[in-house]
Formats: sequence, structure tokens, C-alpha cells
Amino acid sequence: MDRPTGQPAVHRPVLLALDSYGGTMTATQACHLAADRLAHHRVPTRAHPMSDGGEGLLDCLAAHRPLRRQPVPTTDPLGRPRTAALAWDGEVAVVESAEAVGLHHVHRRRPLDATSAGLGPLLEAAAGARRVVVGLGGSATVDGGLGMLQALGLRAEDRRGRPLVGAPARELGRVARLVGPPPALPPGTTLADVVTPIAAAAATFGPQKGLGPAEIAPLTEALRRWAEVLCAYAARQGINLDPALLLLQSSEITLGKYL
Repeated sequence: MDRPTGQPAVHRPVLLALDSYGGTMTATQACHLAADRLAHHRVPTRAHPMSDGGEGLLDCLAAHRPLRRQPVPTTDPLGRPRTAALAWDGEVAVVESAEAVGLHHVHRRRPLDATSAGLGPLLEAAAGARRVVVGLGGSATVDGGLGMLQALGLRAEDRRGRPLVGAPARELGRVARLVGPPPALPPGTTLADVVTPIAAAAATFGPQKGLGPAEIAPLTEALRRWAEVLCAYAARQGINLDPALLLLQSSEITLGKYL
């Protein structure tokens, strides 16, 4: 039915479910900006900031449920000391990887020198949780998680049994064996909006992290070999690890949901 002339328009509320704009604004800022613009037209809104598991995950969750934040001393992608936040929702620990190893922590992108080691202390701090939720995404790293595993106590060795202690992304192609017991961590769920086999990570995510065209093929081969090392380690430890997800074969997995 047409609105009678002279009567003001009645708008239904608009749901603003926006994610962050990398390097530009957070999800909360994006929602507030959109709400402000719509308010000029007298359009009511409801803000619901979203996250794909990357930068801003904790802030988005805090907008919808009470969280207790715990500061954790760790390191950034280039190994420099920083304090990152671990969030608690009751007995559930929420880890935002980008809090420690996020791309926004580096001014000059050097993916081959970056390490995921900073994620290790966050996971260790969550060891007492009933369950841990790990948001993936927004990282500056392309090391296949090697730095994180080293920070959690595992040792990467070359074919002669010598430990590899250099920048993890540069050492990937030399890793022949992963040694040490699996970290004692609670059951977990990962949050991500894409499913990419580890061997495809260089081509898929490398350029946005600063990887040059000539660096993609060598890193892809190194990640493929690293995936084989991970599969061999999982088999020795009796861990159920889907090799299809690591080695570019067809695979079905279910993405975890938290909210």
C-alpha cells in the first residue's frame, strides 16, 4: 500500500553485520560508520560486528558476550616482545592469532623472516581451559606453524638429526623430522572462513603478506615437504591428522562455529 502523502517514511531496522576492512578500520568502526550514515536518513540500525577469525576477533566477541581478558607476554611476527590478550568466556579460552603474529604488527612485510612462535605462549596460557577456540587469519607468517610448534617445545631436525633454529619459513625445506611429545592442550576449535591445504598457502596467501613472485614456488615445495613431515609425526604419535588437507588432495572438513 502506498504511503499517504505528507507522512514520514517508516523504516525497518537495518542489521549491520560487517567484518573489518584490513588495514583500514575494525568491524566495530565499520558498523558505527554505517550506522552514522544511515542515521542521517532516519534509518534505525542494529550493529552486529563480525569476524572471520582474524584481526579483531576478541573485540567482536566482546560486543556480544562478556569476556575476561588476560595479558600474555609473547612475541610479534619478527620476534620482538609484545603483550597479547587471551580471552576467557567462562571455562573456554579464546585465542586470536593476530593478537600475537598479526600482519598489522609489522610495518615492512618480510614473510620469510616472520614466525608464528608468538602463538605458542597464548596456547600455553590456555592450557587450563575446558576448551580452546583459536581464531586463524590476519597473520604475517608463512611458516606452516613451525614456529608455533617450536615455541610449544617440539624440535625440528634436518636429515642428520641437527636442530634447525633459523627463521622457520626459511628452514621448512630442510626439516626432515619433528621430535618431541605433542603439546598438552585442551580440545579445540579453529575459526576460519576458508579451507586451504597447507601446500597451497604460499600461492594463496603469500602475496598479501609480502611474498614475491619468485618466492612462491620454492616455498610451495617447502610447505609440501613440511606437510609430509607433519603427517609422519602425527602417525608416530597416533594423532588423527587428515593428510588430504595438507597435501592438496580432495578433502571434506567442517569449519568450527563458536557464536
